[in-house]
Amino acid sequence: SRFANALDRLQPLLLNVQSGGGSWRAHSITHDRVLVRMRPIETASPSLWAAVEQMLEESIQRGILAPAP
Repeated sequence: SRFANALDRLQPLLLNVQSGGGSWRAHSITHDRVLVRMRPIETASPSLWAAVEQMLEESIQRGILAPAP
């Protein structure tokens, strides 16, 4: 069930990354808020967590996710 929850959390992340920040930009979401939401992925799949961290870093660099205040 932890892995299923992790995948449920991953889907919106992928959507935001592919859509150029979509709802992150619309709602002024910052990196720290996304990290809190994604935490279940870290315990369910450490290898998937590494990919999440990389996507978030790249999103900040691309300007589609605001850094933590």
